[in-house]
Amino acid sequence: MEEVSGSEEVLVDRTVDSELVNTEAGSDTNSDSCTASKTANDAAKESTWQVSVSGPRKQGENLDQYMTYTITIKTSHPDFIDKEFNVVRRYSDFEWVRNRLISSFRGYIIPPLPEKTIINRFDEEFIVYRRRELERFLKRIVLMEDLLRSDDLVTFLQGPEHKFVQLKSATTEQKMPYHRGFIGLIKDKITTAKPSSVAGDQEEDSWFEDQRKYWMSIGCHFNTLLTRSHLLTKRIADINQVLSDFSAVCNTLSNEEAPVDPQLSGMYKKLSETINQLGSIQKDYEYDQKDLFTDTLKDWIRIIRSIEDVFEDLNHDRRCYQNSIKSRENKQNQFHRHPSSDVAQLAMNEAEVHENSCRNRFRQMSKTSREELKRVLVQKRQELMGAMRSFVQGNMNYHLGAASLWKEALTFEQTL
Repeated sequence: MEEVSGSEEVLVDRTVDSELVNTEAGSDTNSDSCTASKTANDAAKESTWQVSVSGPRKQGENLDQYMTYTITIKTSHPDFIDKEFNVVRRYSDFEWVRNRLISSFRGYIIPPLPEKTIINRFDEEFIVYRRRELERFLKRIVLMEDLLRSDDLVTFLQGPEHKFVQLKSATTEQKMPYHRGFIGLIKDKITTAKPSSVAGDQEEDSWFEDQRKYWMSIGCHFNTLLTRSHLLTKRIADINQVLSDFSAVCNTLSNEEAPVDPQLSGMYKKLSETINQLGSIQKDYEYDQKDLFTDTLKDWIRIIRSIEDVFEDLNHDRRCYQNSIKSRENKQNQFHRHPSSDVAQLAMNEAEVHENSCRNRFRQMSKTSREELKRVLVQKRQELMGAMRSFVQGNMNYHLGAASLWKEALTFEQTL
């Protein structure tokens, strides 16, 4: 059984908004209930989480091999009796709980998981990357207060192995949503008509259409930026190799010149050492570029795919609502032609009930989706600002470090 080291726990502060309970003035019972609810909500809002995914271990043999990860959580959340717990889960378990959340919380933008791979899935670099992204997934999940109501999620986070296996076996596995990507979305825009607005909801539909265009455009730019970032990372790696070769040649020349020209030999030696040190800080810069900035971009491309799924669900509910209106109008017309028909009246009544159900479902989906899109906008700004700050800091540290090394080499040359 092989082990790859994980990361330290990181504190996650809660910033979710709590919903206050409305009460009628003068009602002592409602006032007490409101106070209790506010107290519970405040406690949840102020709770903290320490979430880590660590200790990847290879399990099984031959074609049945897979990786498990240790999830360690400490929380002050009032809904969790145990304040510290750890469980062992595999990637397919993360997939299962995410699919369950998608099914149970329509309209919510459920954080994405890192992509699957068939080849090199046991390479250390990939394992380290997946572990880090699974940890990112859980840190986002625990900050979404509504999701903590899910028994599936709670069992995933703290349930003993036998209980989790029973729950997972008792539920039907759902396939991951099919992502058509931005090319597919663009084709849809070209080949399909814009969904017609529901009566009284034109402004709402226009807002969502603007949001969809915005996220589609941002996603295309993110993909382009990711491609350029990969090229930059490759060039950094190429530079590191060139620096290593350059340093080796300088070291060889130093040895050759030592018996003939000690001063020149010393300068070659200093230059070789300087180049080696440059390579070291170059690797630190590569980490800031690849692991912090590039991986954040990849993650947000996945998030935008999750947003696409929400838009698709919203359009589905809109179409259902539109169809229910047409169905109710048809049933009404049939009843008006046959007002004495009990069958026609029953069909009209059922159509009205169905329309009300579709309307409520669509409006709830619209409300939830709107709140989620606003939340994700704030999250995007915070995370991308942090990634760019690290990118800028990494560049600055590299160039300042390089300037210091070159200055030291010049100073050494003056002492010869």
